[in-house]
Amino acid sequence: MNKKGIISSLFFLEFFVLGTYQPLMSLYCRDYLVFSGLETGLILSTATVAAFISPAMTMILADRIISAEKLLGILQLLSGVFLVLISGVRHLMPLFLVYLLMNIFITPTNALLNSITFKNLGSKQGNRFGSIRVWGTLGWIGAAVFFTFFWMNPKVPIPFERDLGTVFPVAAAVSFCCGIIVFSGLRNYGTDKKVHAEYTRTGSSIPKDKVLWGFFLLCFLFSVQDRYYFLGISPFLKDVGVMESNILFIISIGQMSEVLFMLLLSRLLGTFGIKRIMAAGAAASCLRYMIFLICSLNTFVPVTAIVCGIFFHGLIFALYMAVAIIYLDSFCTAENRAALHQFYYIVTSGAGSLVGNIFGGILLDISLSVFSNYFIFWLCPGLLSLAVLLLVPKFITRS
Repeated sequence: MNKKGIISSLFFLEFFVLGTYQPLMSLYCRDYLVFSGLETGLILSTATVAAFISPAMTMILADRIISAEKLLGILQLLSGVFLVLISGVRHLMPLFLVYLLMNIFITPTNALLNSITFKNLGSKQGNRFGSIRVWGTLGWIGAAVFFTFFWMNPKVPIPFERDLGTVFPVAAAVSFCCGIIVFSGLRNYGTDKKVHAEYTRTGSSIPKDKVLWGFFLLCFLFSVQDRYYFLGISPFLKDVGVMESNILFIISIGQMSEVLFMLLLSRLLGTFGIKRIMAAGAAASCLRYMIFLICSLNTFVPVTAIVCGIFFHGLIFALYMAVAIIYLDSFCTAENRAALHQFYYIVTSGAGSLVGNIFGGILLDISLSVFSNYFIFWLCPGLLSLAVLLLVPKFITRS
């Protein structure tokens, strides 16, 4: 298998792991472990704490002391170990610590994989990123199909108890497979002496560019609203009557639409350009929350209406988040690529997710206990999406 095929398979497995536990983690904490909204937000915020620690460490290690490829393999194997441990933890503080350690190892893997992808594509082939990254979307969908129609399906005979806690050992097994493929398929394990010398000479890997920092501000705001979506969507679906076994599949409809738009991304970028495409992604986010707001005020919520809002997730990811990564790489050089992609994850998965999870958890409690609906909860990310839409023309200025 050539490198493109190996990297595509790694994206598939990487996002199969993430799609296994991330959409259900808030439901698992709230319903199975009986945590409050704030406690659930604290557990989920461990991912953001890890997003400050691990990418910062990876910025120092990747392609300086150890190659990005080898570091990716090590982190995937360590992630698998802690995914196994999570399923046996039932109390708040032990789960907080184990989930934190797992996230320290798994958080930088996506940025490393993006960096490895662009290193192999070359600086003039960034538009091909969509055709490779789409395999990550297919992996997320694959996880939803596997758990909905096989693992959590009571009609399929499985000789052990079916509950949400069993998703973690499955995710661990896939993470181990991902690590093995990295070590067996990606063999660029040496560090580049020229690149290492350039690191030493410059002393810094983050350019002092006002355009770049304006872009990071947009990414921070957008990542905050994204955390609200993942924090609230599975409890929202359950509270309107969707069976637990169907929730993961319904959420994956957003990834199904993502496949279509990721495959069209290169053509869309060539026709409309980065600024218009990112504005369209922010507009889709506004429409998603508008649908959720309307649904939250109805006593009898049609699930099909919520599904329409979930469908917009694919547009949002492809048109904004994937394009943001391509735009980011336009600032990269061989010397700073791994570090700059890791810093992007500090801004988004770190600062943005921390704010989104903590304030989202508090707002979820207030919205349900005081108003008995999700209106206030969905209003906040809707306003953030509108702010990003208005700021895109100001901050996305580089072609």
